[in-house]
Amino acid sequence: SLGVVKLTLHSGVTYDEKVALGNKRLTERERQMYRHDEFSKEVFQIKVDGLDFSRISEEGFKTNDRMKDLVQLKNDEDSLLSRCDSLTKQLRVDAKHFTMERLRGRYRTDSLCSVALDTAQMLDMTEVAQSLTPRKMHSVTQTALRNARNNKLTVDERRMSYQNERLKTNRHTMEIHRKFTLPAACLLFFFVGAPLGGIIRKGGLGMPIVISVVFFVFYYIIDTMGGKMARESVWPVWCGMWLSTAVLAVIGTFLTYKSATDSSLFKAEAYRRVADNIKHWLHKKKKQKSEQE
Repeated sequence: SLGVVKLTLHSGVTYDEKVALGNKRLTERERQMYRHDEFSKEVFQIKVDGLDFSRISEEGFKTNDRMKDLVQLKNDEDSLLSRCDSLTKQLRVDAKHFTMERLRGRYRTDSLCSVALDTAQMLDMTEVAQSLTPRKMHSVTQTALRNARNNKLTVDERRMSYQNERLKTNRHTMEIHRKFTLPAACLLFFFVGAPLGGIIRKGGLGMPIVISVVFFVFYYIIDTMGGKMARESVWPVWCGMWLSTAVLAVIGTFLTYKSATDSSLFKAEAYRRVADNIKHWLHKKKKQKSEQE
């Protein structure tokens, strides 16, 4: 039946741990019990979701950035940017006052320490440390390490939250640019394919297809690399998304110019002629050098 996979096994053993291990009334002995069954033939029925060809609800895709239009992407991008700014400000405030607030609470009555903390001056604790006993010094050191670890965990959590929000923002910004880069790429591929058809006049169907596939793979590699750089905030989003389009525009302009000037760009005779000229020039240089010696 749909949604169920039947698995028939022969000559095997099944192991089943104690059922309902979450029951608190079970003793330790009962928790360690399990069943050991041997069988000559056994049929298992495994329920598998997604094989009944039911239509998936569209509610699960509405929040995906690729399913949104420009207005939705722009609104969500503004919301995500404001959230990133608030997380950044909160992280700066927390990182600045993690230790200062505790010290202010402890030395609120001491005017000298209050002034030093308010002006963020560093206090020389050498004399204080020397006056402490080894046991007290160990206790103070452990407390400081514990506070530092707690502060680091808090900062790491805030940083992870910021990175997640930044990733969502970059994805929305990438989709905004993608709605323009894809039509531009389709138009530029016309300025690549049409000149290739005019330049490659021989070779039948095989040579144009090979060259077209090479250009498409080249475009795909650059587009993937630019998208990854933009998504990870290594490059600005607009730079990563428009990189492949810019490269394609340069190639299309070059090929269009070569086609208009009736260039022999893909003719083997032209490259063979250039190679012969290089060989002749090298032979001439070698001969001149031998004569000078």
